[in-house]
Amino acid sequence: MSLRFNRLVGRLARHGVSLLGTAEMSVRGRK
Repeated sequence: MSLRFNRLVGRLARHGVSLLGTAEMSVRGRK
């Protein structure tokens, strides 16, 4: 169960990082 949880957390972390990256790029593009 812990392995499964770690995998899910890793996926969410990667997704969050990608979302932050796209948001930052869009903000920079606006400026």
